[in-house]
Amino acid sequence: MNRLTLLSGIHLILLGSAAVAQDSIPAPVPPFVKPAPAFDAYVLRLKDPPKGASSQAAPELIQREATRSRDVVRYVDSLSDGSKVETWILGGKRIVEDPQTHSVSVMDPDHDPVAVVYKIYDPANVDWITADKYVGVEKGEAGSFYVFDLNGSSGSGASPYVQSDYLLPSGRRAWVDVQSGRLAQCSVNKRIYTIEYTQAPTGDLVLPEAFARVWQKFQADRNPLKIERPPRD
Repeated sequence: MNRLTLLSGIHLILLGSAAVAQDSIPAPVPPFVKPAPAFDAYVLRLKDPPKGASSQAAPELIQREATRSRDVVRYVDSLSDGSKVETWILGGKRIVEDPQTHSVSVMDPDHDPVAVVYKIYDPANVDWITADKYVGVEKGEAGSFYVFDLNGSSGSGASPYVQSDYLLPSGRRAWVDVQSGRLAQCSVNKRIYTIEYTQAPTGDLVLPEAFARVWQKFQADRNPLKIERPPRD
Protein backbone atom coordinates (compact mmCIF):
# COMPACT_ATOMS: atom_id res chain seq x y z
CA MET A 1 0.00 0.00 0.00
CA ASN A 2 1.52 3.32 -1.01
CA ARG A 3 1.53 6.42 1.17
CA LEU A 4 -1.21 8.20 -0.83
CA THR A 5 -3.59 5.27 -0.48
CA LEU A 6 -2.87 5.04 3.25
CA LEU A 7 -3.52 8.76 3.80
CA SER A 8 -6.74 8.58 1.79
CA GLY A 9 -7.91 5.66 3.91
CA ILE A 10 -7.14 7.50 7.15
CA HIS A 11 -8.97 10.58 5.85
CA LEU A 12 -12.09 8.52 5.10
CA ILE A 13 -11.96 6.89 8.53
CA LEU A 14 -11.74 10.30 10.24
CA LEU A 15 -14.63 11.64 8.18
CA GLY A 16 -16.70 8.60 9.07
CA SER A 17 -15.90 9.03 12.77
CA ALA A 18 -16.88 12.70 12.65
CA ALA A 19 -20.17 11.84 10.95
CA VAL A 20 -20.97 9.22 13.57
CA ALA A 21 -20.14 11.67 16.41
CA GLN A 22 -22.34 14.35 14.88
CA ASP A 23 -25.31 12.01 14.50
CA SER A 24 -24.97 10.18 17.81
CA ILE A 25 -27.31 12.34 19.87
CA PRO A 26 -28.51 10.30 22.85
CA ALA A 27 -32.22 9.89 23.49
CA PRO A 28 -33.67 12.40 25.95
CA VAL A 29 -34.10 11.47 29.59
CA PRO A 30 -36.41 12.99 32.25
CA PRO A 31 -36.87 15.76 32.96
CA PHE A 32 -37.35 16.28 29.22
CA VAL A 33 -37.45 20.06 29.66
CA LYS A 34 -35.11 21.78 32.08
CA PRO A 35 -37.09 23.52 34.85
CA ALA A 36 -37.24 27.29 34.51
CA PRO A 37 -35.01 29.14 37.00
CA ALA A 38 -36.53 31.33 39.71
CA PHE A 39 -35.23 34.38 37.87
CA ASP A 40 -35.87 34.21 34.16
CA ALA A 41 -36.57 36.31 31.07
CA TYR A 42 -37.50 35.55 27.49
CA VAL A 43 -39.11 36.93 24.34
CA LEU A 44 -41.81 34.79 22.79
CA ARG A 45 -42.58 35.48 19.12
CA LEU A 46 -45.58 34.07 17.29
CA LYS A 47 -45.76 33.61 13.56
CA ASP A 48 -48.60 35.14 11.55
CA PRO A 49 -52.05 33.66 12.22
CA PRO A 50 -53.27 30.98 9.79
CA LYS A 51 -54.37 32.18 6.37
CA GLY A 52 -58.03 33.06 6.16
CA ALA A 53 -58.20 34.63 9.63
CA SER A 54 -60.86 37.33 9.71
CA SER A 55 -59.69 40.93 9.71
CA GLN A 56 -62.60 41.65 12.06
CA ALA A 57 -61.28 39.26 14.70
CA ALA A 58 -59.88 40.52 17.97
CA PRO A 59 -56.20 41.56 17.92
CA GLU A 60 -53.87 38.59 18.24
CA LEU A 61 -50.75 38.20 20.30
CA ILE A 62 -47.62 38.48 18.15
CA GLN A 63 -44.88 38.95 20.75
CA ARG A 64 -44.50 38.64 24.51
CA GLU A 65 -41.64 39.92 26.63
CA ALA A 66 -41.63 38.07 29.95
CA THR A 67 -39.62 38.66 33.10
CA ARG A 68 -39.89 36.44 36.16
CA SER A 69 -38.62 36.73 39.71
CA ARG A 70 -39.77 33.81 41.80
CA ASP A 71 -43.61 33.85 41.70
CA VAL A 72 -43.92 37.34 40.21
CA VAL A 73 -44.13 37.62 36.43
CA ARG A 74 -44.31 40.69 34.18
CA TYR A 75 -45.57 40.43 30.60
CA VAL A 76 -45.50 43.08 27.91
CA ASP A 77 -47.63 41.82 25.03
CA SER A 78 -47.50 43.29 21.53
CA LEU A 79 -50.76 42.76 19.61
CA SER A 80 -51.48 42.62 15.90
CA ASP A 81 -53.22 46.03 15.96
CA GLY A 82 -50.04 47.71 17.23
CA SER A 83 -51.16 48.07 20.84
CA LYS A 84 -49.24 46.85 23.88
CA VAL A 85 -50.61 45.38 27.09
CA GLU A 86 -48.69 45.21 30.36
CA THR A 87 -49.69 42.41 32.72
CA TRP A 88 -48.40 41.25 36.07
CA ILE A 89 -49.05 37.83 37.62
CA LEU A 90 -48.97 38.02 41.39
CA GLY A 91 -50.53 35.84 44.07
CA GLY A 92 -52.22 33.74 41.41
CA LYS A 93 -54.01 36.81 40.06
CA ARG A 94 -53.58 38.73 36.81
CA ILE A 95 -53.16 42.50 37.14
CA VAL A 96 -53.65 44.06 33.73
CA GLU A 97 -53.64 47.52 32.21
CA ASP A 98 -56.25 48.27 29.54
CA PRO A 99 -54.35 49.49 26.43
CA GLN A 100 -57.12 51.96 25.55
CA THR A 101 -58.11 53.49 28.90
CA HIS A 102 -54.88 52.64 30.78
CA SER A 103 -57.01 51.61 33.75
CA VAL A 104 -55.61 48.78 35.88
CA SER A 105 -57.69 45.92 37.24
CA VAL A 106 -57.18 42.62 39.05
CA MET A 107 -58.56 39.50 37.40
CA ASP A 108 -59.36 36.31 39.30
CA PRO A 109 -58.13 33.31 37.25
CA ASP A 110 -61.34 31.41 38.07
CA HIS A 111 -63.34 34.09 36.24
CA ASP A 112 -60.72 35.21 33.74
CA PRO A 113 -61.29 34.02 30.14
CA VAL A 114 -57.79 35.17 29.15
CA ALA A 115 -56.04 33.07 31.80
CA VAL A 116 -55.96 30.02 29.51
CA VAL A 117 -54.07 32.04 26.88
CA TYR A 118 -51.30 32.77 29.36
CA LYS A 119 -51.03 29.09 30.19
CA ILE A 120 -50.94 28.03 26.51
CA TYR A 121 -48.06 30.39 25.71
CA ASP A 122 -46.12 29.72 28.90
CA PRO A 123 -42.81 27.85 28.33
CA ALA A 124 -43.27 26.33 31.79
CA ASN A 125 -46.44 24.55 30.62
CA VAL A 126 -44.65 21.33 29.70
CA ASP A 127 -46.48 18.67 31.72
CA TRP A 128 -47.64 17.06 28.47
CA ILE A 129 -44.03 16.46 27.30
CA THR A 130 -43.51 12.83 28.28
CA ALA A 131 -41.57 9.82 26.98
CA ASP A 132 -44.47 8.54 24.89
CA LYS A 133 -44.68 11.90 23.06
CA TYR A 134 -41.06 11.80 21.89
CA VAL A 135 -40.77 11.42 18.10
CA GLY A 136 -37.09 12.03 17.35
CA VAL A 137 -34.37 14.61 16.68
CA GLU A 138 -34.54 17.42 14.14
CA LYS A 139 -31.63 19.58 13.05
CA GLY A 140 -31.69 23.07 11.62
CA GLU A 141 -29.62 26.22 11.45
CA ALA A 142 -30.38 26.95 15.09
CA GLY A 143 -29.07 23.59 16.33
CA SER A 144 -30.41 20.15 17.25
CA PHE A 145 -33.74 19.62 18.95
CA TYR A 146 -35.65 16.82 20.63
CA VAL A 147 -39.16 16.81 19.17
CA PHE A 148 -42.29 15.91 21.12
CA ASP A 149 -45.77 15.65 19.64
CA LEU A 150 -48.98 15.60 21.67
CA ASN A 151 -50.38 12.95 19.33
CA GLY A 152 -47.23 10.88 19.54
CA SER A 153 -46.80 11.08 15.77
CA SER A 154 -43.80 12.23 13.78
CA GLY A 155 -46.14 14.00 11.34
CA SER A 156 -44.82 15.20 8.00
CA GLY A 157 -42.93 18.13 6.57
CA ALA A 158 -39.77 19.88 7.66
CA SER A 159 -39.02 21.47 10.98
CA PRO A 160 -39.97 25.16 11.17
CA TYR A 161 -36.33 25.79 12.01
CA VAL A 162 -35.49 24.60 8.51
CA GLN A 163 -38.56 25.82 6.62
CA SER A 164 -39.87 28.91 8.38
CA ASP A 165 -43.20 29.11 6.58
CA TYR A 166 -44.26 25.55 7.44
CA LEU A 167 -47.45 25.47 9.52
CA LEU A 168 -48.10 22.35 11.53
CA PRO A 169 -51.55 20.77 11.85
CA SER A 170 -53.66 21.44 14.90
CA GLY A 171 -52.42 19.94 18.14
CA ARG A 172 -49.25 20.62 20.05
CA ARG A 173 -45.62 20.00 19.12
CA ALA A 174 -42.48 21.07 20.96
CA TRP A 175 -38.81 21.46 20.08
CA VAL A 176 -36.42 21.17 23.06
CA ASP A 177 -32.86 22.37 22.57
CA VAL A 178 -30.50 19.41 22.97
CA GLN A 179 -27.73 21.57 24.45
CA SER A 180 -29.66 23.72 26.94
CA GLY A 181 -32.58 21.41 27.67
CA ARG A 182 -34.99 24.34 27.40
CA LEU A 183 -38.06 24.71 25.21
CA ALA A 184 -37.01 26.53 22.04
CA GLN A 185 -40.13 26.39 19.90
CA CYS A 186 -43.67 25.11 20.11
CA SER A 187 -46.77 24.90 17.95
CA VAL A 188 -50.25 25.10 19.42
CA ASN A 189 -53.64 25.83 17.87
CA LYS A 190 -52.00 26.00 14.42
CA ARG A 191 -49.65 28.77 15.54
CA ILE A 192 -45.91 28.45 15.97
CA TYR A 193 -43.94 30.42 18.53
CA THR A 194 -40.23 30.64 19.17
CA ILE A 195 -38.58 31.52 22.46
CA GLU A 196 -35.44 33.60 22.89
CA TYR A 197 -34.07 33.58 26.43
CA THR A 198 -32.70 36.96 27.48
CA GLN A 199 -30.93 38.48 30.49
CA ALA A 200 -32.71 37.41 33.66
CA PRO A 201 -33.31 39.88 36.50
CA THR A 202 -30.88 39.77 39.40
CA GLY A 203 -33.39 40.85 42.04
CA ASP A 204 -37.08 40.86 42.85
CA LEU A 205 -39.44 42.64 40.48
CA VAL A 206 -41.30 45.65 41.86
CA LEU A 207 -44.82 46.58 40.80
CA PRO A 208 -45.15 49.98 39.12
CA GLU A 209 -47.05 52.54 41.20
CA ALA A 210 -50.36 52.23 39.32
CA PHE A 211 -50.30 48.44 39.59
CA ALA A 212 -49.19 48.50 43.25
CA ARG A 213 -52.00 50.87 44.20
CA VAL A 214 -54.68 48.64 42.65
CA TRP A 215 -53.14 45.51 44.13
CA GLN A 216 -53.04 47.02 47.63
CA LYS A 217 -56.68 48.05 47.37
CA PHE A 218 -57.62 44.58 46.14
CA GLN A 219 -55.89 42.99 49.14
CA ALA A 220 -57.47 45.47 51.55
CA ASP A 221 -60.94 44.78 50.20
CA ARG A 222 -60.39 41.06 50.80
CA ASN A 223 -59.17 41.55 54.36
CA PRO A 224 -61.57 39.50 56.57
CA LEU A 225 -61.05 41.93 59.48
CA LYS A 226 -62.73 44.65 57.42
CA ILE A 227 -65.84 42.63 56.53
CA GLU A 228 -68.81 43.82 58.55
CA ARG A 229 -70.66 41.03 60.26
CA PRO A 230 -74.25 41.21 61.53
CA PRO A 231 -74.54 41.66 65.30
CA ARG A 232 -75.15 38.55 67.35
CA ASP A 233 -78.50 38.10 69.10
